[in-house]
Amino acid sequence: ADQRTTIVEDVRTYRLTMSKFIVKHKLDESSASSFWAEHGKAFPTLGHLARRLLCVMATSVPSESAFLFSAFLGRKERARSSKENLALSLFLEDKVPL
Repeated sequence: ADQRTTIVEDVRTYRLTMSKFIVKHKLDESSASSFWAEHGKAFPTLGHLARRLLCVMATSVPSESAFLFSAFLGRKERARSSKENLALSLFLEDKVPL
């Protein structure tokens, strides 16, 4: 119960701190990163979660590859393939190394 109380208090304090941050700063795409850079040490548990959840892949190559592969599989010549087969083919191509 002691750790739960700490987390509840951290969330309560985070909300107050975030409210003050919002008033002080103009919010944009980098606001979350700015907030955690400035206040991360005050909320070690929440800061750790934020770093894990707010990370962004630096490249779009994997998603572009998936779209290209799905276009290849979904071309006219394969129009008889069901949506399920297309989805499974994409999944297997991503998960099973050849």
